[in-house]
Amino acid sequence: MRYLASGRPALVEDTGQTSVPTGAGLLTFSTPSEARSAAHDLVENYAAHRAAALELAVEHFAADKVLSQLLEDLL
Repeated sequence: MRYLASGRPALVEDTGQTSVPTGAGLLTFSTPSEARSAAHDLVENYAAHRAAALELAVEHFAADKVLSQLLEDLL
């Protein structure tokens, strides 16, 4: 997730996590064939995936959102 948090697209194995939406910017795969296809899509549409990754990073990893939720959970 650190790579994605930096605003760069990521291609990762599908582990069933649901805390961050997958798709543009965060591509997942379960089989070698899916990995190959997703990698091809990532290369062919890099600018769009990079923009989507940055949007995901802002939405899910920005300090103002993460820290405020953490403080709310602690208090």
